[in-house]
Amino acid sequence: MVQDNHQEIPNCVVNEVQVKCPDVLLSVKQELVRRNDWVVYVEGDPGLDFEQVARVIGQIQKSGAKVVLLTPKLKREFLGKKPSR
Repeated sequence: MVQDNHQEIPNCVVNEVQVKCPDVLLSVKQELVRRNDWVVYVEGDPGLDFEQVARVIGQIQKSGAKVVLLTPKLKREFLGKKPSR
């Protein structure tokens, strides 16, 4: 999750642990060594410019992981919820 903290550099959350986005590559690498499946789901706060999320995606891709952008629709499907009306 890339979080809007109303500062120039947003925060990131890796497996429920908040890290500075410039440190996301190290955090992701530490998590990936424990897994066989190197897929990282990225979700950005709605208020963020996509450019900030794209920077984080670029960092994660350096780890060799496949990045999946977690849209609201995809998140609902993963959680098995129907959209609210």
